[in-house]
Amino acid sequence: MTRVAVVGVGSYGLEHLAIYSTMRDVELVGVCDADSTRAESAAHRFGTVRVSAAALVADAVSIAVPVQARGTLVTDLLSAGTAVLIEKPLAATGPEADELVRAAAGRVAMVGHVLRFAEPYRRLARSVVHLGELRKGVLTRRRSASHFDRYPHDDVIGLTLIHDLDAVHWLSGSTSASVSATGRRGQDGRWVYCRAQITMSTGAVFTVEAEWVGSDSEQSDTAYLEGSVDAASLTVSSADAGIVYGDALAAELRHFVSHAVTGTPSTELSMTDAARAVHLADAVRASLDHEGKRYDLAS
Repeated sequence: MTRVAVVGVGSYGLEHLAIYSTMRDVELVGVCDADSTRAESAAHRFGTVRVSAAALVADAVSIAVPVQARGTLVTDLLSAGTAVLIEKPLAATGPEADELVRAAAGRVAMVGHVLRFAEPYRRLARSVVHLGELRKGVLTRRRSASHFDRYPHDDVIGLTLIHDLDAVHWLSGSTSASVSATGRRGQDGRWVYCRAQITMSTGAVFTVEAEWVGSDSEQSDTAYLEGSVDAASLTVSSADAGIVYGDALAAELRHFVSHAVTGTPSTELSMTDAARAVHLADAVRASLDHEGKRYDLAS
């Protein structure tokens, strides 16, 4: 049995717990949260115990606390030889992400970029080889306006657009060269809408757009890829999202546990991949702060 714990039992942590609790080869050995009442409730619900982060003894840990509240948790667990799955983003800034990449060298560490495990997106990724030279991509993501209140520590870039900032690298098989962005802030100054144009090192141009707007029933994803030979697209509606992302998260967690067992780093999504998305997010924010100025990224 693989001993698994979850740190952070907000909405994401509870989703992790619900899936782990169905895995026959997993033993839930504890939950940890700054809110002791919430931690006790989650522990009771899933038949485990509340523990402090310092007292965690597990083979694998899901880290589902806001990036600003992680402190040295990730590096402490890695130093102890524990496999870690970190909810996206990997870090608040590119330099912090690079530090974690170095700390995770040779260890089992993954970041929760769930699109890589979502079957519609995996089909889209497989189709790229049939499109010819990739020239253009458009990715949009609509999430309900309730995200603004449900995730008070996050904005649309770090919580929602970050998926697409990883996807442009994954789908194109290249790195981002430059970006310019426009957006809109909510009442408290957090970004609730962002549209970015990203030029890849291959010359392909991606437009990515994310917004917190409307109700849960209006949530959707779209993706369109255009190459020199053909094009491909996908749409995920609110009616499909629960199944698509529920299945994807389950696949992601199974993948993580399997690598915790073997002790081998995942090749499905490397820490370096996750760091690239954070560096691109930094450039998006810089462009937003300077009225859409184009920012070049280090190769």
